[in-house]
Formats: sequence, C-alpha cells, structure tokens
Amino acid sequence: MGPQTFDEYWLGYLAGHSKPSTRFIHYLGLFFAPLAGVAASFLVAWWAFLVIIPFFYLAALFTHPLLEHNSNKPFADRPLWSAIA
Repeated sequence: MGPQTFDEYWLGYLAGHSKPSTRFIHYLGLFFAPLAGVAASFLVAWWAFLVIIPFFYLAALFTHPLLEHNSNKPFADRPLWSAIA
C-alpha cells in the first residue's frame, strides 16, 4: 500500500529526487521549458510550444530510470501530490 498522507508521500518524493542532476533536469523540464515554449511560440512559430514542452518533460521523466535508478510510479499513483511536491 502506498503513502496515506502527503507527509509520507513527501519523504518518498525527496528520496526519489536525491541527486542534484535529477533536480536540475526537473527544474529545466518542468519550469523553464514552458517559459521557453511560450517564448518560442511568439518568436518562431505558434506550434513551437507543442514541440518544446514534451521534449523537456520527457527529459525530466527519463531522469528517474537513467540517473536515480528508480521508478516514476509515485507520480502515476498520486499525480496531484506529485505536482504539489
């Protein structure tokens, strides 16, 4: 059974993002990519947002198996808690 409270989830979330490289790629993929996507949609083409966002999100997603050697299962179990965390 998974975590019952957000506090329990938070501890697991922190453990799943323990490496600085993982956190850095997540910051790029989940914060700066939307900003870059919006800017590119104004400066390059309207569809640039649709290309940039999935690329950076997937980069953040793949840090789990490639860098942390863990699963992204907690996101699938509690997507709202993951977004808040």
